[in-house]
Amino acid sequence: MGGRIGFQLIKYHPSRFSSYILGGMSPYPLRTAVEKQDGNNTITRLRLGAEKGPEAVIAFREKTLGRVESDEVKRRIRGNDYKALYALSQNQSTWPSTGDLLSRISVPCLLYAGERDASYYNGMKEAAKYIPDVRFISLPGLDHVETFYRINRVLSQVKKFLTRITG
Repeated sequence: MGGRIGFQLIKYHPSRFSSYILGGMSPYPLRTAVEKQDGNNTITRLRLGAEKGPEAVIAFREKTLGRVESDEVKRRIRGNDYKALYALSQNQSTWPSTGDLLSRISVPCLLYAGERDASYYNGMKEAAKYIPDVRFISLPGLDHVETFYRINRVLSQVKKFLTRITG
């Protein structure tokens, strides 16, 4: 949930940051039917986790994705606090869009998203067009959850970005 919070920090406290690294989140509300359906699936998944536990989340993900999750993804899913995630997801839907301020971001930004993230990939890629000093990393074959479970796919780029901005 850090990407959404990061975009809100840009809106309300931009002077507190010298750079941003934001992953897997769009500054825009869900717009297309596909994005909205994927967002609804996320809410359903989090609700199931809060009410029935992580095994229900795994079953729902496998059914909607049409594939069996890896043992690593299952392990990480089992480690989440679904009551907290579900409560946060209920609140986030009311947060304002931050897409209108992207061109005013005056610090370096690194954005990344998984190409199979139906909710946020397109919005994140679009956001990169409006930020003056931005690097966008597209992660082929990854959905929203997998992007964070396979952070090693972006870590070298994060290190390069941090080296560039810190000298």
